[in-house]
Parts: sequence; C-alpha cells; structure tokens
Amino acid sequence: MLRDGKVTYEWYGDGFTADTRMPSWSVAKSVASLLVGQAIERGKLHESDRLVDLLPELRSKGTYDSITVRDLPDMSSGIDVDENHSPWRPFTGTARMMLTGDLRTFVKYHRDLTYTPGSRASYRSVDTMMLGLILMRVEKKTPAGLVGQNIWKPMGATHTATWNLDRPQEIGHPPGHAGSPPDRHLGPLRPSGGTPPVATARTSRPSAFTAKTSTWPPTPDPSSSK
Repeated sequence: MLRDGKVTYEWYGDGFTADTRMPSWSVAKSVASLLVGQAIERGKLHESDRLVDLLPELRSKGTYDSITVRDLPDMSSGIDVDENHSPWRPFTGTARMMLTGDLRTFVKYHRDLTYTPGSRASYRSVDTMMLGLILMRVEKKTPAGLVGQNIWKPMGATHTATWNLDRPQEIGHPPGHAGSPPDRHLGPLRPSGGTPPVATARTSRPSAFTAKTSTWPPTPDPSSSK
C-alpha cells in the first residue's frame, strides 16, 4: 500500500517475498499506454493517425480502416476478438491470440468488427496488441526495449523484468514479470492530479496524454466481459 509515494504497508503470502517475480498481465496495458503517450508527445504518433496508415498491410477497404490510434487505448476499436480466457475454448478470441506464434498474421485474419470504431468501448486485449505493433513500427524498437529505455531505467527500478515473446517477434501486450518494488514506482506515474511522486523529468510521463486517459471513453459495451 502506497501513501504519498511511500510504502505504508505490505504483505506477502507464504512462499512469496518482495523479490518474487509475478506476472503483471493486464498491468502491461497501462505500460503500453504510457509508451504511446510518450510517442505522441515526441511527435512520432498522433491520436488521429489511422491504424492502417501506420500498418498498411492491414488495409481492408472497409470500416476497419477508420480505426485510429485514439480508439486503441480507449478499447473502442470494435475489433472482433472476444476477451475469452476459458481453458475450454483455447482456440478462440484472446486465448487463441495469446497462443499464436505469429501475431501479425493473427490480426490480419481478424479484421471483422462488432461495432463502428469509436462508437463505444469494450474490454479487449487485442487493442493493446495493436498498440504494440504500432510502437514497433514507428519507434523502430521492440516494446521491451522501449520500456527499459523510457520507463524502467528512468523510474529507478531496482529489479529486472522479463517480457513474453511470440515467436519470432514480441507480442504487444505481455504478461511481464517483475518483483513488487518496480510497481511501487510505476503506479505513481499516473496520478489523478498534482505532482507525481516520481520525477517527471526522469520518467518522461506524458502530461497531456495522462490527462486524456483520466477521462471516460465512449459508453461501455454491455456485452463486454469486463
């Protein structure tokens, strides 16, 4: 538990310590959003950029082509990849996406939509995967390299972390692994207001994009699993 950027309470179950590496899973979505915000502030990306202009191999000549960078952090792209984590349906939706050894081919064959991009929002990991592919294209670096360079080292993380791969390239939304101390630094990078406990100059916290992510996205889709 943190208060004013300092640990006020911590507890670990049997067999776990502050140094135990644990999968971060969807915490990586926030990390991906921070990387996108940094790219926007450096002028490498714009929220109005179309997905297919950045990844032209995905052009469909349909409504899919209207998806923008803005839609992806908001999870309002409408891409029809169900947020399925059921062990009984391992070859559909997100479960299938996490098993793929070729993410680029997977997204190319999943360009159907469940609604018009930007019209509403539904929790979908595929949107963060798309952000990872965009970052690799515009930054010419892997997401792991960007995290290490722009977030992990600047924020003073004392533990190393791992990054899951899809063969032969990285997946965009990894269940990364790290001990708890780095997460103590990561959380305060996205405060609700005021000065962040971790120095902005060191971490390059994108101020405008952080403010934007504090606002509500389009009306959530009632059929969303989360």
